[in-house]
This record gives sequence, structure tokens and C-alpha cells, in this order.
Amino acid sequence: MIKPVEQTNTQLLLLDAGNDNKSPGGSGGGGSSGGGQLSDGVLDSIQQNYSPNSGKLQNLSLWQDNLNGDRMRPYLDVSIHPYANLIRLPVVAHNYDIFADSALFYEDITVKGDVHIEGSLKGNIQYDRLVETITDNRTISIDDKSKILNVEPAGASVSITLPSTGIDDGFFFEVVNCLEGKFTTIAPDQGVLKAKGTGLSQQYSACHVYRHNSSWFAIGDLTA
Repeated sequence: MIKPVEQTNTQLLLLDAGNDNKSPGGSGGGGSSGGGQLSDGVLDSIQQNYSPNSGKLQNLSLWQDNLNGDRMRPYLDVSIHPYANLIRLPVVAHNYDIFADSALFYEDITVKGDVHIEGSLKGNIQYDRLVETITDNRTISIDDKSKILNVEPAGASVSITLPSTGIDDGFFFEVVNCLEGKFTTIAPDQGVLKAKGTGLSQQYSACHVYRHNSSWFAIGDLTA
């Protein structure tokens, strides 16, 4: 059992956050011993008397049990000095980043930034794409990524210009020529469009335009 200790100096509460993909051992974790336990073989609590200069005895079991391979695991080291163990607790957040193996959300999620997925999306996935109607000539910008452009020329035709800079590989959008007797021209500002044609000439003809290896490609109902 833990026995009372006469306390004559100030107790200090230590909260030290970190992030690692392995459990410290030996002298790891900044202390003279690692992998410490809070109880002995008969489950009696072990009281540790240490100072910051003599090292830390860390109870790592909670944090270590949650390690899996080389996955990063945030942690929070909690201790009261003197006469206390330092306990390492697993947490999920570190420097505004969240680390988790799986998650369940009951409400909506708003992401203001890119989403990078190393894997596949499965299930009943539903999403909307922005559809914009254009009536005049247009130079494509980064804001047009993944849009569907419904072209309804105010005159005889509309020209869509593809910029040679400022657009990364993988960028794409789609074009639909919506009016009878109108023509939609699609052309890079440098070089040529890698496609079987340069535009859309029939009503409801459409094409998929994308950037690859710093060149523009298009597939669909293109004609010369």
C-alpha cells in the first residue's frame, strides 16, 4: 500500500504532450528507466520517489498497448513531483492534428482544405458537383476544378482557353455544348489540345478535359 509521506516542499503537476511512433525503453522518454509499473505482483501500489535530475519512471502500458506498427501516437505524460510515477496516457490530438485508427461521426464534417486518401471509398457515396453556365469566352482557373460547364453562347460560339501555368496535373473539368447551332472551342494558350478534335459542335455534345504531364487532354464528342 502507498504510505503517507511527510511533504515539506511544493508539489508540481507535470503535463507534457508529445507524439511518437514507438514506446521508449531503457533510458527512453528522457528518464533513467522506462516501462515502469504502478503495482507489484500482488497488485500493491509502488511508490516512487524521484527528482527531475534523477530521471522518470514511466508507466507506458496504456500508451504501449495502443501502438500498432509504426503509426504515430500522441501522448500526454502526467506526473506530480515529488513522490510520483510519471504516467503516459494515449490521446488522439497533437498540434491540432488528429490521429485515429477508425472514427464514427454522427453529424456533418466541414473540411477547409484538401483531403488526401490512401485507399478506396466504399459504400453509398453521394456528392454534388458545381454546375456553371457560361455565355462568353472563358479562361480556365484553379476555381474551375471538377466543375461542369454548361456552355450557352450569347453569340455564335464560345472559346475556352486552357492556361499553361498555375494548374497542377490531375486537374479536370467537363464541358457541355448546350445550344443548337452553336460551337464551343477548347484550346490551350500554348501548344495543342491532345484530343481528336478542338471543340464541340452539336447540341449536348460534351467532353472531359484534364491536365497530365503538363499537357492538356480531352476525351468526348470533340470535332475538328
